[in-house]
Amino acid sequence: MRLLELLFTLASLAMIVIAGREANVRSGHSRDLLLAPRHAKKLSKLGHPHPDKEEPGNAEPGKGEPAKGEPRKGEPAKAEPGKGEPGKGDKEAGNNKGAAPAGVLEANVVQNASQHNGNAANATGQTPSATDLANFINFCNGSALTNGTQVEAGSCNSIPMGKIPAKKNMISSIIMCPQNGAKIPAGKEFKLQAKVSNLAAGNFTNPESTYYSAPQDLNSEGKVMGHLHFTIQNTGGDLNPQEPLDPIDIQDFKAVNTAADPAGLLSVSVENGVPAGNYRVCTLIAASNHQPVIMPVARRGAQDDCIRFTAE
Repeated sequence: MRLLELLFTLASLAMIVIAGREANVRSGHSRDLLLAPRHAKKLSKLGHPHPDKEEPGNAEPGKGEPAKGEPRKGEPAKAEPGKGEPGKGDKEAGNNKGAAPAGVLEANVVQNASQHNGNAANATGQTPSATDLANFINFCNGSALTNGTQVEAGSCNSIPMGKIPAKKNMISSIIMCPQNGAKIPAGKEFKLQAKVSNLAAGNFTNPESTYYSAPQDLNSEGKVMGHLHFTIQNTGGDLNPQEPLDPIDIQDFKAVNTAADPAGLLSVSVENGVPAGNYRVCTLIAASNHQPVIMPVARRGAQDDCIRFTAE
């Protein structure tokens, strides 16, 4: 009899716990950060909380229990194609490298630099950095996600920045055509041409559904995989405007999604030319998923080039 009463009590408690967990999910709480169990001890040694413990003052990787179909804390997630293990049609470059299933933050990718604000000495002119214990993995929690699209109202992108080239492989560009100060016929076709060093050009993903959706990656030679754009803007009454140009107001925008020619040039034609006026044309170099390229050091030359020309 006592055994039956005990079993009944345990069953009741289990139902209460399950109901509470479901309430958490319905209320919008995200699941706790899942750490690979085999690395949990390593992460603890690095100064990070164990995945089954919460410490006050730490960044909140998530709240509540996992939603239906997601793993619980301490249990490995099931990998899906494109999420942890390369699926059919996935490229090896830029994928999760099979290191851990989706939803798992490996201890060996946690960057300790993000745990301090870099301004312990209160240096003049330095802004304290934001901090996080887990690579800002949930930085975008509660924000509208970019999710591969060009969100004009603004969004938050949770994709890592990616691989950064060596200093010797930093990108540089120079516009070859038109030349700075050139005068070209208005309304006539003309060519835009640039030479770019250390860019593995010809890598251009779908800008409608993969915008910023994968990290910057390098090819086997350590060069950034990406592509080039040209953007043309009218500078107004002369070639030297005194105010910044409106980035929304463009005369033309051309993407070059091909590799460079044998001479190392990237080219595209402006078929209908431009109306009479003064113009600035600039390169916009991007990684494969259209994000601005990132470089290894702050003290460097610019990656992009601009020139001014007149159509008359």
